[in-house]
Amino acid sequence: MTENDCRNAPTLSELFLRRTRVSAERVAYEYETVSGWTPASWTEYGELVRETSEGLAALGMAFGDRVAVWGDTMPEWTVVDLAAMALGGCTAGIYQTNTPDQAAYIINDSAATVVVVDGPGRLAQALAIRHQTPTVRFYITWGGGTGPDVHTLDEVRRRGRTYREDNPSAYEDTIARIQPDDVAVLVYTSGTTGPPKGAMLTHANCLFCARGVLQRVPLEPDDANIAFLPLSHVAEHVCSFYVRLYAGSMAYYMPELSRFGEVARTKSPTTVMAVPRLYEKAYAAIMERASNAPPRTKKIFDWALLQGGRAADLRLAGKPIPPGLAFKLKLADKLVFVKLRNVFGGRIKMFGSGAAPISADIVRFFHAVGMPFYEAYGMTECTGISHINSNGQCRIGSVGTLLDGFECQIAPDGEILLRGGGVFKGYLNQPEATAEAIDADGWLHTGDIGELDADGFLKITDRKKNLIITAGGKNVAPANSELLIKREPLISQVVVIGDRRHFLVALITLSADEIAKLASSNGFAGMTVAQIAASESVQARIQRAIDQANTELARYENIRKFVILEREFSIEDGEMTPTMKLKRKVIEETYRDRIEELYAS
Repeated sequence: MTENDCRNAPTLSELFLRRTRVSAERVAYEYETVSGWTPASWTEYGELVRETSEGLAALGMAFGDRVAVWGDTMPEWTVVDLAAMALGGCTAGIYQTNTPDQAAYIINDSAATVVVVDGPGRLAQALAIRHQTPTVRFYITWGGGTGPDVHTLDEVRRRGRTYREDNPSAYEDTIARIQPDDVAVLVYTSGTTGPPKGAMLTHANCLFCARGVLQRVPLEPDDANIAFLPLSHVAEHVCSFYVRLYAGSMAYYMPELSRFGEVARTKSPTTVMAVPRLYEKAYAAIMERASNAPPRTKKIFDWALLQGGRAADLRLAGKPIPPGLAFKLKLADKLVFVKLRNVFGGRIKMFGSGAAPISADIVRFFHAVGMPFYEAYGMTECTGISHINSNGQCRIGSVGTLLDGFECQIAPDGEILLRGGGVFKGYLNQPEATAEAIDADGWLHTGDIGELDADGFLKITDRKKNLIITAGGKNVAPANSELLIKREPLISQVVVIGDRRHFLVALITLSADEIAKLASSNGFAGMTVAQIAASESVQARIQRAIDQANTELARYENIRKFVILEREFSIEDGEMTPTMKLKRKVIEETYRDRIEELYAS
């Protein structure tokens, strides 16, 4: 069996079965224990999945049953995912931050017969809502905890080994029954405007995505990434995990985002997929350290960044680097860039980002220092990705060009429409919503507003539902204004308001990290967050950021007034989704009085 056999597999389950044979003794992933990092080979991984799948069958899971998984991003999550899939079923992920009532909604909507959790805490929550989830027959925990109808994952595997004695070929036979159009995974949308919907992604959808990504980002078995985004989200589940199955590359599992820097330095990943906030914080930390360096060091840093930026601009434009600049770049690399790359382990081939816009300055910075940064675009309903920048095909400020097999067009109202093998099967139990999302001609209506340039690069303007129409009849996409204002490191979040109003205002929150630094300085010692926010110097700093943004915006897009809020928006307060998207209507309602004060004054 060869690599081509993996790439030609008709389903994800068959792909995994072939991958365990082709890559056998290669490392599939590493995870951390009290004794350090522990590797698992593809053979070991395959046996874990097989035993778990057979154990689920022994416990009565039927072909096509669904399993709800509520836990951190760990290897066990993926084992359960592949085990359920091998029985013709699928998983429905529950975000770690979901409340018990939100979890109950997903369990019921998916009609899950099994609930899998990562430890005693979530097990207690799952059992507490048992009366709300009548379809559940039993529970599995991989991190401890006991209760009625509760099994440990180790116990399930033991049952699986016994089951195999009487059913030696059941695992392979069941995988052979799975069809490409069967649902491989249920991904619940983040629910910015109502209850989440279960998007049905098929085996064919997921393999289409994996093929498309690898045509643009050719991963090899020696490549490795850090797995830390929620597996309940399409980015980690499909665009990372399933792509690794297809490529045969490996992962380091790191459930605690706070340890990203440490793990990156010690494990040296080659690729990182993350939300913009991680890169924004890394960039801010690097630039702050440079600004506080001794004058000579700061001068060298600025000179090196200038050379790197010039070289990056030429590379991205497909132009050669002149010998003189090449010499300067080599010196800049030795003096500065190699040290910056070592902060991330020294092997980065690609940083990837999606889900939200990111400043072009940050993207250009990473290109300049020798860590290519590629923005991508996609959504759950197109299996996670439809556009991506890549080596030799990258334009800063865009989300790239189409993956092979997709079509894209811009509707008269600016909405991005997609058609192709990545378009999902539909929303579970919601035929009306499915018909609204996919029209009669097969076009997926993304709800995003965008522009295509002559070379096919897509630029996202905003969400269709976020567009502001001012009292003067002007259409304003707030995302651009918000991104420009957020270039000020002190600002963490911005929400621009102004629908049916005569001018725009902004709700602004301050970065907790930056506030902590200010609070420890002489001028702000002993002051509360509210006092710091109200201080003349902070107010002036925010005003300067807005004034600068306004110079880059049309007059009708200018922000006339702002208010600094006492805290950041949060998931716990219902102002953000588990995927960190702002719930604008909730925020507007919560801060209605503050908004009215801005307009009244």
